[in-house]
Amino acid sequence: MFKYLGAVVMALMLAACGGRAGSSDPLAGT
Repeated sequence: MFKYLGAVVMALMLAACGGRAGSSDPLAGT
């Protein structure tokens, strides 16, 4: 449960960071 939650949080953080800092990522191209 905690592992899944941690993975989701990490994914959200990476997506937000990538979307703001470097939008060159295809996954975080929003």
